[in-house]
Amino acid sequence: MSARWKQKIKESKPGQILVMLALMIPVLIVFAGMAIDFGMIYVEQSALSRALDAAALEGMRNLYQGNSTAQSLAQTAYTLNMSSTSQFTNNSITPTFSFSVGTDSNGNKLVNVSGTVTVNPFFLAIFNQFNQVSVSGSAQATRAKLVMSLVLDNSASMTRNGGSTALPPAVDSFINYFDDTQDHVAEIHFGTVATTGVAMTQPFKSAIISNVGSISFQGGTFAEAALAAGQTQINTIAIPAGQNTVRVAVFFTDGWANMIEDTLTCKSGGGCSGSSGSHLTIYGGCAPPEAAVGWCHGANSFCAMPGSSDSTCSSNACSSCPPTTFPSQLSPPTMTQNNTNVSNEAKYRAEQVALSMQEENPGVEIYALGMGDKVDMTYLQEIANDPASPSYNPNLPQGAAILAQTSADLNNAFLLIASKILLRLTH
Repeated sequence: MSARWKQKIKESKPGQILVMLALMIPVLIVFAGMAIDFGMIYVEQSALSRALDAAALEGMRNLYQGNSTAQSLAQTAYTLNMSSTSQFTNNSITPTFSFSVGTDSNGNKLVNVSGTVTVNPFFLAIFNQFNQVSVSGSAQATRAKLVMSLVLDNSASMTRNGGSTALPPAVDSFINYFDDTQDHVAEIHFGTVATTGVAMTQPFKSAIISNVGSISFQGGTFAEAALAAGQTQINTIAIPAGQNTVRVAVFFTDGWANMIEDTLTCKSGGGCSGSSGSHLTIYGGCAPPEAAVGWCHGANSFCAMPGSSDSTCSSNACSSCPPTTFPSQLSPPTMTQNNTNVSNEAKYRAEQVALSMQEENPGVEIYALGMGDKVDMTYLQEIANDPASPSYNPNLPQGAAILAQTSADLNNAFLLIASKILLRLTH
């Protein structure tokens, strides 16, 4: 190439660059404007999606109050979320919201919500048809069915700490958070023995509220038998294939477990009613925190003929069902019978029942609620498989251990458990 042509090309480059730059600037402006506008729309879409998710969950969690109340609370959640997160909504156009309740093919309840907001773009507004852009979205929440055993301590110590007065209204408030037409609930209470007050049923609210209101508070704390009864009640409900069902036990106590039960052989002539043979023996301890404040008077035991209407033996007869030792699962084969040993054994046996419940398929989630200063929270954490438990197993259903410091805190503690269960039910 000649030097002349090279010189011409060199001289023409600045002019060409200016022409290309002049042509590119409008294109860059267009793309920058579109990026800003579509970024605004994306942000608004994200805000709308979060608001609808919150509204669907809020509506589902409050269906127990009726559809109208649930819809009102859902819309409030939607409005609050939009006002706090939406950046570009046209304030002159109120976001729309719709709410409906239905069921899926397995009979699980569904809440469906949808909403629309309006975005005022900057660049696209140049074109009259794009001066406002509508952004729409929807969300759905599903509520699983609930099978729950409510296991309540009605031991004598409840009369000393205000628990006997606080428990019935707390259970009343708690039980009303659940669905009489969709959930199944049983109620078990336990002192020296465990009693199924209301077998697993639907509807359940009026029966449980009435029964808990008439409970008398007496005896020891036979937690093992109570949890076993709760497990039996939960297992009465078969779960059809494909159905979303959550199985829960709520275990409430104001102290340590302190009762265990074994079937032993009563010696001939030992004084037990009837002939020699197998007799049901219940060992009653007194948890150390209770003994320390004089709430009980040492350990005791009695033996009973199965099926006998009057099962209590005389004090002399009980000496033939050896009161000095008892069969131990915690430290086999036997342990000396005293308050501490019996209570530790009773706690261990209760924990083993809880473990059995959690290992079922599907496993049972356990929420353990303790009240007062006589509670062993490590014991309750192990019952619940709470993450704070020293024996926490992440492969089993995770529960929670909650403490109500006094009877005045009992209602709020039950409501905290209700919120945890409802959160678990709602997706």
